[in-house]
Amino acid sequence: ELSPMASIEASPYAKIGFANYNNGLKFMETRINRPTGTMLPSELVTVVGRDAVDDLRLAFKTIADVGKDVVRIATSASTLVNRGFVSDNEAPSISGVSFLTDEGGEGVDDGSAAILASQGASKLVRELVDDGEPLDANIVDGNISMSPHRLCYYSDPSENHQVPREVFGAHTDSSFVTVVPVAEVSGLEVFDETVRQWYRPELSARKHWQEERRTAGKDADCLYESVDNIKIPWYARYVVVIPGEFLQIVSRNEIAAGVHRVVASQTARLSAPVLLRGRPGARLNVRRYLGSINSDLLNEVDGMHMEDLHNEMQDMQNVLQKAKNQ
Repeated sequence: ELSPMASIEASPYAKIGFANYNNGLKFMETRINRPTGTMLPSELVTVVGRDAVDDLRLAFKTIADVGKDVVRIATSASTLVNRGFVSDNEAPSISGVSFLTDEGGEGVDDGSAAILASQGASKLVRELVDDGEPLDANIVDGNISMSPHRLCYYSDPSENHQVPREVFGAHTDSSFVTVVPVAEVSGLEVFDETVRQWYRPELSARKHWQEERRTAGKDADCLYESVDNIKIPWYARYVVVIPGEFLQIVSRNEIAAGVHRVVASQTARLSAPVLLRGRPGARLNVRRYLGSINSDLLNEVDGMHMEDLHNEMQDMQNVLQKAKNQ
């Protein structure tokens, strides 16, 4: 008997436990105990086995590292495009201090602004993105990470299996990014705003695998590779990175939060996404991480605790969901 989802100390929206929605979606919400580095809840051992719990912890770290790299690169690029660390006199600046050239700021080297944007993004990732690791005694992070590793089981309990059925409706995530290891069974769909249709990244990953093998003169129908005499399935090489609402904020709306959903068919799908959220006790200091406050959105969120920002996002999603259901 698995414990149902329950809130924990970090936030009213931070939960661990098991959920069954009786519509084809079941999942176990796991999080890291920050002081000990262990995975919660304790029933996780029942689900994956004792030997696999350590592997799951390592998997979380690996997936989180990928996500942090994406956030750092995306934030740095969007800051540079929006001239975040360039003052009115065209000299790079940070926290109100300008960095002038010998010519007094004329003909400023764009490399200086790029360096400051990169440094700001690196600080943002280290100080705001909750990877489950302890950071600073001055920041009240709580003992439980805000970033869950969600173990999901999707299936279609209906009798009509002709058309895949939506089991997790279209939504965006209150995260910096959501990193989804590609599953063997396709089911994740991301909405492509350009062509206004749903895109299946897992199908694209499989096509990429097969094309790569054809190019190398290998059997394209072989769905594994051998590494040190261990068979590694094709899907283990790929992850899908979906931008979240926090990344939309820090990128100054350059990168929109990805609308996505899950559909299920007769074949069950297993998935284990990591939602990289903010450290609850950290504050979003716009000038420190992004340079100038050059938008109403950044002015509104400047100085907010990440937990408060997360809670406001969740409250808004709840309101929208209720309106949708009416």
